[in-house]
Amino acid sequence: DKSAGRLLVHTDFAMQPPLFYYAGDGLFAYAYSLDLLVKILRENNVTIDADYQAASMLLTFASILGHKTLVKGINKLMPGHSAEWTRNSLRCYPRYNPLDIDRDISNPSEAIEMIDTSFREASNSMIHLNQAFVKEQINLLSGGIDSRMVGRQRAT
Repeated sequence: DKSAGRLLVHTDFAMQPPLFYYAGDGLFAYAYSLDLLVKILRENNVTIDADYQAASMLLTFASILGHKTLVKGINKLMPGHSAEWTRNSLRCYPRYNPLDIDRDISNPSEAIEMIDTSFREASNSMIHLNQAFVKEQINLLSGGIDSRMVGRQRAT
């Protein structure tokens, strides 16, 4: 929403592709690749520094826990979360709790239907929100089942 200076960004539960973001000095930038985001930030004269705490986590646990990355100030938008950025603030929040989803599945066709329904509901929520605000929707798609669901929903 250019007139309000507001941007909504969403991730799916699998984080495919992952979404990295930076918010600082009146700039909000995001990309599906840490390297690409670093390039964008350098083009905007943002200083790039290593996050030594995140590097320590990577060496200790073989992964970086939580939202941190190896670059100070660049974070990951966690699975199933949305980020709402305005010129004055950034708010990241979960869209709903994945633990509330029924996971007791014994029938393969029931499991397929649950996955289909879950992706359809998530896609519809994102599309309807953007339509309600009369905003353009840009999808970074991985080519997986969620990408096909978004493509199918956008076509209807």
